[in-house]
Amino acid sequence: MSFCKKSKVENGYSWTCKICAVILSIRKNSFFEGSKLSLQQIIIIIIYCWSKYLPQKNIAEEANIPEKYHTMTGAIFGGLNKDGTAKIVEIDESKYFHRKYHRGQWREGHWVFGGIESQVSASW
Repeated sequence: MSFCKKSKVENGYSWTCKICAVILSIRKNSFFEGSKLSLQQIIIIIIYCWSKYLPQKNIAEEANIPEKYHTMTGAIFGGLNKDGTAKIVEIDESKYFHRKYHRGQWREGHWVFGGIESQVSASW
C-alpha cells in the first residue's frame, strides 16, 4: 500500500495497492472512519491541539467542531487505563424531541449520548 493523492476520493488522499488496485480511505480502521470531520479538522486535532495539551473545549473551538463531537471524543479517549491500555467502548447518539402530527411548537430537541463497555458490561 502506498499513500497517494486522489481527486476522486472524499479526503483527496487514499491508500492504494498498485498490485491489486485496491483503494482504501485514509480513515479506514481509525476512530475517524465514520466521522464527517474534514481532513483539516482531524489534522488540527491530532497534531496541533493534543501536542499542546489543550483542553477539549479549546480543541473543539480551534477546529470548528460542534459540541457533540468533542463530547464523544472525551468519552472515548477518556477511557484509557492507568497502564496505557485502551478500553473498548461502543457509543451511540440520538436526538430526542416531541412533535406529534406536525402540531404544536417546534422544539430544538436534545442530543443524548450513551455507551457500553463490552468487556465488563458497564454503561453510561
